[in-house]
Amino acid sequence: MKIKCDPALLNNAEDKLLFFSGMFSHRENHTLETSNIESLLNSDNLNEIEKEYFRRLTVASSYRNYDLEVTISTSDEIDNTFTASQLNDILSRKAIIILENEFSDAAFIETVLKSQDKQHLIDVRDISWEIKGTGGCGEIPKHIISESKKMKSLKRIVVVHDSDRMFPTSGISDIQQKIIDSANAHGITCWVMTPTY
Repeated sequence: MKIKCDPALLNNAEDKLLFFSGMFSHRENHTLETSNIESLLNSDNLNEIEKEYFRRLTVASSYRNYDLEVTISTSDEIDNTFTASQLNDILSRKAIIILENEFSDAAFIETVLKSQDKQHLIDVRDISWEIKGTGGCGEIPKHIISESKKMKSLKRIVVVHDSDRMFPTSGISDIQQKIIDSANAHGITCWVMTPTY
């Protein structure tokens, strides 16, 4: 996950400490969003050591790119914006992958990651993400609801399931459509694997 630091956060010594300790503790799995790095480095509220922290986080960020981005600020009233006191909880939270079959589908996901040269994601599997196998597609909507409640406002959840189509012209079954509808209703990404013929 990319973490953007609102320059307003730098006005408070405790917030800065929470931000830097969280970022350095979780630097292997999360990166600094650097679009405002010049503004941060030019802040009068940073000493030279803190500026060096930002420089090091910037260098570390150049090695990884994540899609999900949150902002750490003095208020959490805007979507995907959280306070420094919430940062450690957010960074410690594992991403959840909900699958129909924990073992065979997980092996497929690992194969896809290897084919895309994403070994670093496999290496941090036990630290950064967790697979939830439901034992059948009919149970996936229940898991979506359960995991959504646990994650509250920041949902690091993805559902991966197959379409169960027998032919290219076959429609999606009612059960599969329920999965898609449940994921959409809870703001969760849902990937439907479809066979190629």
